Parts: sequence; C-alpha cells; structure tokens
Amino acid sequence: MLKPEDILDWGIEVVLWFQQFSPEFDLPFKSVTFLGNLEFFLLFMPLIYWCIDRRMGARLPSGHTQGTVVVWGYRVSQHRSGILWIVAGFLCG
Repeated sequence: MLKPEDILDWGIEVVLWFQQFSPEFDLPFKSVTFLGNLEFFLLFMPLIYWCIDRRMGARLPSGHTQGTVVVWGYRVSQHRSGILWIVAGFLCG
C-alpha cells in the first residue's frame, strides 16, 4: 500500500522531470495556467456573449458559482430536505 510520503516523493520527481525542460515548456504551461485566471474569464466570457452566442454566454457560470453549486448541491443531496433545496437555489442563483 502506498504511503502519503511515497506519493509526495513521486510528485516531486515529476515536477523535477518537467523542470529540466525549462525554458522550452514555460510558455505552454503559462498558457494553460492562464486559462484559470480571472483575466482569461474577463476576456473569454464577453467574447462568447457578444461574438458567438448570447444565450450560451449568459449561461456560463463563474468559478465562484460552480463552487457554490458543488458545495450546496452536495449538502442538499445528503439531507434531502425541501427547505434546503430552496435555500440552495437562492444561494446558487
């Protein structure tokens, strides 16, 4: 059975392996990291809304909304209370 230390050591080895390719891989990795930044969403979401499909752009939730839906959706699914569904709906909306 794997111990947490084994997994950590393996992760460090993976990071060190990737670091040997620096600076060649810096731009691709920075590009992927940018996809999770606020600046990307501030550019991407209006582009979708204005240039591609207004309905689809309006339906795209932010990361905060996704996190809220996951947390409250899970809580409600565990308790199955009608009032919690209403509360979760207001919190996610």
